[in-house]
Amino acid sequence: MTHVKLNVSGTHFEFDYKILENRESDTLTKMCKEAETSGKPLEFFVDRPSDCFAAVLSYYQTDELHMPASVCPKAFRKELRYWGVAETDLDKCCLHRYYSFFDDFETHEKFSLETLSQEFRDGTFIPIYKENKLNRLRRKIWKVVDFKEETVRAKIYLILVFLMVVMCIVILAFSTVPSFQRNLSRCELLEYLEHSKHDHAEKAKVQLGDPDCSGLVYKDVDDLDDNELFWEEVEESYIDGNLTTTKTNVTLPQMKVRLFVFEVLESITAAFFTTDLLLRLFTCPSLLRFFRSVINCFDILAVTGFYIHTAVISIEKEHRYNISWIRFINYLQIFRVMRLFRIVRNVRASRVLAFSLRQNGRDLTLLVLLVMIGVSTSACLIYFIEERDVIESIPVAWYWALITLTTVGYGDITPKSSVGRLVAACLAICGVLLLAITLPMFVNNFLTLYKYSCLDETIQESTNRRKKFKGTVRITDVIHEKTTNIDNTQNNND
Repeated sequence: MTHVKLNVSGTHFEFDYKILENRESDTLTKMCKEAETSGKPLEFFVDRPSDCFAAVLSYYQTDELHMPASVCPKAFRKELRYWGVAETDLDKCCLHRYYSFFDDFETHEKFSLETLSQEFRDGTFIPIYKENKLNRLRRKIWKVVDFKEETVRAKIYLILVFLMVVMCIVILAFSTVPSFQRNLSRCELLEYLEHSKHDHAEKAKVQLGDPDCSGLVYKDVDDLDDNELFWEEVEESYIDGNLTTTKTNVTLPQMKVRLFVFEVLESITAAFFTTDLLLRLFTCPSLLRFFRSVINCFDILAVTGFYIHTAVISIEKEHRYNISWIRFINYLQIFRVMRLFRIVRNVRASRVLAFSLRQNGRDLTLLVLLVMIGVSTSACLIYFIEERDVIESIPVAWYWALITLTTVGYGDITPKSSVGRLVAACLAICGVLLLAITLPMFVNNFLTLYKYSCLDETIQESTNRRKKFKGTVRITDVIHEKTTNIDNTQNNND
């Protein structure tokens, strides 16, 4: 019986050479054959981890390969490759944990690379042409306006942008509330009638007393009574020698505009976002990357929409008071809400969510296909089951099936027959099961990445803290050094 003695980092192993039969490609087998060929004893010293080799030796003895619980799977893979053992020889009880670790590890590496590439695309590490005072100033401004640093000034600017976005949304929303609107003043009504070429514009000027409209018309005044908006005109004419009286009821349009305070606040937000856009255009590292950003395009659209609306209502003043197509251009400012995505872009959960959605693109496609199959099938069934006064067409049935499958259930369309209600019940149950089965796929990936992202941030903070205090000297060391110098001076004097 030939024994092999192996010293692995101080841990001695002794086993029978026969257990290496049929393992010609393994490293240990090659070592023994080379020793036999050269006539050397089968005694070796290997500077490798002993706990991993214990698992490999157990595999040779029992033909079962298990991964030690205290060993990192990445380190264990390295040892398996060193000893020439295939990873697929792991037993199922350990194989799942082994591949699960590397699946999470690869996803984490992809997320880290994606985050780093995003920072490069955003201009965090891209130098701006050549280094000089102007470019250094541009870099400082860019890091503030694009939320790339966590200084006090950057946080103040972030809060200011957030408040301006909220103010813009509030202005556009509350300006449509009737209680925040007023009737047109005399001058505004006359201006509208004149520029809209109203038939009774001249007569309205006489009826309203021909007021002095040389001043500003954007005032929160309500000097126009409702009874002044209509009157009766009497015309007398002679027809065949007979006096004929004709009465005509004239009614002026009763219109409302938003309060003047909304005009002022809208001008403030427009000035702020215009300045912000110009700053980012001036300081961005790459104009190409800037215009390729969807959020930046929405910012430009919102700013230009305001100025186009202002220019049009200044030239064609009738659009200032009525609801027309030009009002839609002004409401393009609602796209400023997209700035909130830029604000939260650097938030940990936002980055993880965006990456999870990209990684689970195939799963999302599967979910969409399943929804389409369920909607189309149930829509056709309910269309042929119900009467036409309930489901008038298959597209209407699509809408009903989608609302039912997603368990929203508005109730505007409800089946009347017993079979139709049975189909609706089955569709609602399928919707609940579909969401319950598919959503955990996204949730698990998100939670795993979020956990790793939190660990990365903690590690980065610890690294930065060590770098910050690496060159500092502790006060106790300074006191000890001074005390030593004093003692040495006294000894020399003695």
